[in-house]
Amino acid sequence: MARKSSERIYDYDVYNDIGDPDSPDTGRLVLGGNEHPYPRRCRTGRPKSTNDQSSETISSSVYVPRDEAFSAVKQRTFYGNAGYSVLQALLPMLLREIRNGDDGFPNFTTIDSLYEQKDTEYTVQSKGTIGYLLIQLAKIILRFDYPELVKRDYFSWFTDEEFSQETLAGLNPYSLQLVTDWPLRSKLDPEIYESPQSLITKKLVEQEIGGFMTLEEVMRNPSCSGL
Repeated sequence: MARKSSERIYDYDVYNDIGDPDSPDTGRLVLGGNEHPYPRRCRTGRPKSTNDQSSETISSSVYVPRDEAFSAVKQRTFYGNAGYSVLQALLPMLLREIRNGDDGFPNFTTIDSLYEQKDTEYTVQSKGTIGYLLIQLAKIILRFDYPELVKRDYFSWFTDEEFSQETLAGLNPYSLQLVTDWPLRSKLDPEIYESPQSLITKKLVEQEIGGFMTLEEVMRNPSCSGL
């Protein structure tokens, strides 16, 4: 049976809410119990279905334990930020359809204007158009916070360290290989890509290691480093 909000506690239940038991086409078997063994889930305490007493009704109101539920202030903040994020994603798409000129950023100053100047200049044919109204709205709402990385150091994105971190973060981990030969040499055609010798020198590697190990020690014990 359903519990009152004040009576609800942590409890476990079978998976009796997978389908919609009130619809004959979307009903599902109950997973759990002796007939269909399955791990338990956290109980929601929703009312039972009128068509199938072994299943729960589908409801948008799901019980959340009090220590995990949002307070009223946090709930308003959450929904406000969600709506704000949608506007930040939607308005640029609308502006791209109505503004004149190239869609790209001509220089870094234009990108900075999204953060520092709090608005971006666009051109429309007439102030009486819906496009003009959208642009004025965008100047108020379309305000992005600086990324944390840029807040700490404006030129941090320009460093070799950050470039390498972002490169590694975007790769499939299974494509990474240990360094087994030194110095590093490219396998690309030197007639097209010039010298195969890598610009990553022993000095640079040991500088990144921070004096913890030498390059030779790293090559002998690759499990002790990230090389």
